Amino acid sequence: MTFDGPINTTYGEAMAQIRDKISSMADWSVKDEQYNTDNTAFTSNNDYFVFTTPEGSDVRLSATGDEEIELEHGPNWDASAGSWEDRYSNSWQAMPHDEHDGSPSFSDQVKFWVEYVNNKGFAFYMSREEGDDYDAGMAMGISELTRLWDYSTAQVRESKYTALVLGYQEHDDDKTYEITPLSRAENLATPTRARDR
Repeated sequence: MTFDGPINTTYGEAMAQIRDKISSMADWSVKDEQYNTDNTAFTSNNDYFVFTTPEGSDVRLSATGDEEIELEHGPNWDASAGSWEDRYSNSWQAMPHDEHDGSPSFSDQVKFWVEYVNNKGFAFYMSREEGDDYDAGMAMGISELTRLWDYSTAQVRESKYTALVLGYQEHDDDKTYEITPLSRAENLATPTRARDR
């Protein structure tokens, strides 16, 4: 297990540093990546990187049009096409920003902590540090589940990983703090949510 932090940097640079730390694990590798400018930071929507896990599934962290970070995973990311060939139906977005009437930016100052374990997964917590009314925190991670049966023969296809996402997400003009502790089946029930109106 490796734990790093606190690390002070920008929101966009933090994502590149998280990529480098996760890909430094022995059995994790970067399968594909795309950047608007260069690979030292996320700077715009559609920047992304994709990891292949020790179990052979793929995990994608990407920037959305709202400058949220989106977490997706599935059995196969097609690097040549830059798209999913096979993906689990669940995905999540979050950002370290309390939007109100403001807009997030990848140049915002943040502080982050990250833990990564080769045979398990990773998790990071990030807090915005601009000192205005929009500072907030987010957490995101993915971890391998303990095997209880043969996943490849299950009646309902299931992932070997569980995901955690906590942070601001725009949802019907509400601020939504979403905790998603489990992502196993494609027909998973709605995640636990707590609204702040």
